[in-house]
Amino acid sequence: MQCPPFSSILYRASLPLVGACCLIALGACGDEERPENGTPPDELPPQTVLTDGDSFEVSWEGPEQPLPFQELFEIELYITDTASDEERDDLDVELRARLADSTVESPTVPRVSGGNSGQYSVEGLLLHVPQAWELLVNVDDGDQRETARFELQPVGRYEGELPPDPTGTFSDDDLRHILMMSPAPKPPPDPTNEVADDDDAAHLGQFLFFDERFSADGTIACASCHSPDHGFSDPQPLSTGIGTTGRRSMPALNAAYNRWTFWDGRTDSLWAQALQPIESPVEHAITRTRLAHLVYEDEELRQAYESVFSSLPDLSDDARFPLDARPVPDDPAHEHHQAWEAMSDADRQAIDRVFANFGKALAAYQRRLIRNDSDFDRFVAALRDGDDADLDILSDEAREGLRLFVDDANCVDCHGGHQMTNFEFHNLGLSPRNWMPDDPDRGRSAGLEGVIESDFTARGPFSDAPDSDAALLLDFLPEPAFATDGAFKTPGLRNVAERAPYMHGGHLATLEETIDFYSDLQEDPPVGLRDPLVQQLNLTRDEVSALVAFMEALSGDPLPSELTQAPDTPSR
Repeated sequence: MQCPPFSSILYRASLPLVGACCLIALGACGDEERPENGTPPDELPPQTVLTDGDSFEVSWEGPEQPLPFQELFEIELYITDTASDEERDDLDVELRARLADSTVESPTVPRVSGGNSGQYSVEGLLLHVPQAWELLVNVDDGDQRETARFELQPVGRYEGELPPDPTGTFSDDDLRHILMMSPAPKPPPDPTNEVADDDDAAHLGQFLFFDERFSADGTIACASCHSPDHGFSDPQPLSTGIGTTGRRSMPALNAAYNRWTFWDGRTDSLWAQALQPIESPVEHAITRTRLAHLVYEDEELRQAYESVFSSLPDLSDDARFPLDARPVPDDPAHEHHQAWEAMSDADRQAIDRVFANFGKALAAYQRRLIRNDSDFDRFVAALRDGDDADLDILSDEAREGLRLFVDDANCVDCHGGHQMTNFEFHNLGLSPRNWMPDDPDRGRSAGLEGVIESDFTARGPFSDAPDSDAALLLDFLPEPAFATDGAFKTPGLRNVAERAPYMHGGHLATLEETIDFYSDLQEDPPVGLRDPLVQQLNLTRDEVSALVAFMEALSGDPLPSELTQAPDTPSR
C-alpha cells in the first residue's frame, strides 16, 4: 500500500509493536547476532536493547514498521534500570534519528517528555530519505550517559505485491522505489487557509497573479517570475522584478505539495509565501497598506474580495491608514516603518488581515496548478496493470535512465516519492557564479530564522487553524547552524525539463550540465559543507543521456488554457 501524501500531518501512533514479529534488527527475536554490549538476543524481548554500558534497558512502541515516510510521527520509550530492575522516571533522555551507517540526521529535532513510570513520549520524528534508519536514545542519570541504538526497516518503499517487469530492466528493489513515485495523489489540504479550495477565491487569486498594478512601477506581476510559458518558473538565472533578486524563482507548478516554500524554507504555507515578494524592494516593492488601498479603491476588486472574505476596513482616512506603511524591523528609521509604528494596533491588524487574505487567494489559485500525468506515470500504470503494450511509452533509453535514477545513481535518496523530492534542504557544494551576489548565501540557516520570526505562519495570528497538525513542524525545527549553512530545498522533478536553468542561482543551463555536476562534483561550497548524501557518480555519456531522457518523460499533460492566463474580471 502506498504511503499517504507528503504533508506535515502528525501520525498518531496507536499500535504497540511489542509482540511476536521480528521488527527490529537489533535485539529482535530470531536474530543470531549478539548486540554490541554482549547481551544474548534471546534474553531481551523484541524491540528492546541495552544501552552501551548495560546500565539501562530501553524499549519503544509506535506505528507499525516500516515507519511513516515524510510525515511526523511519535513513539513511546520505556526505560528500566538493569541494576535495580526498576523503571526510571528521573532521567535526561534525548533521541536522534539518523540514516544507518551515516551522519545524515532527521531534519527535525524530536522532543522527549514525560518519564512517568519509566515511560517517555517522543514527538516530532520525521524520516525523509528512503533508506534504513536508526534511532539513538541517549540516557543520562547525572552520573553517566549511555546510548541505546535501534535499527529500523527501510522507509519510503512500496510494501505491496510487486508486479512483474516484462522489460527486464528493474530489480525488485528498483520497483519498490518506482511504485512509490506514481501515481501522485491530490495535494494535501491546507487547514490554515479556509479558502484554499474555494472556487471564488481561486478565481480572484488567478486575477491577482497576473495583475501588474501590485508593483511599484505597475509592470511586475507574480506571473513575471512564474511564467506559464516556462513551467510557471523564470527562464533567467536570477529573477528580476523592480530589481534583481539573489536567487531564481521556484516553480509554482505543484507547489501545493510543499512543506516549506522558497529555496530556504522561510515560510511554511503557500499563502505566506505569496506575501513576501509584495514587499521585497527588488520584486514588487510595494507596501501592505498600498496593497490594501488598491483593493479598496477598485470597485470590482473590492466586491470580489468581500465575496470571498469579510468586509474590508474603511481605508478612506489616509491619516489612519497611510498609503505606504510596513514593518521594517532591521531599519527602524525607515519612513515605512515609522508610518507603520504610528498606526494603532487594531489598524495594523486590520491591514495584516487584508494582506494575509491576499496571499490566501493567490494560494487557492496556485493549488490548481498541478501537472502530474506524464509518460512516466503512464509507464508505471502499465507496469501495475500488466499492460505490456503501453510499456513502450518510455523508450529503452528513458527506462535505463529510470533504473539509474533509483539504483546506481541513487538520485531517489533526495528525489524519491511522487513529487520526486524529500522536501528538505541540502548543501550540494555549488560554487558561486559571477552573476550572483558577492555575499555567500546561507540558505536554510537564514530560512530558519525567517520562519521563526514571522507572524504569517501556520500557527500565527492569521492562520485559520493555528492549532492544527499543519503547524506542528514549527515545534521541531533545528537551530540555524553550520549543518544548515548553504543548504537549499530539493525541488521536485516533475516537469523539470521545462524550467531551465537549474539550482537556486541558475547555476546550470541544461539538464545535461546539471547531471554532469553530480557526476564529477568539481565545485566547492562557499559556506558550509557538501551534504554526505551527495556523492560523485562518475557517469558515462550514455548514462547522462539516459537520465536526461527519463527526466524529459516527467513532463505532465498541459494545464487547461483557462488556468494559464488572466481572467477578465476578479469575480467569476
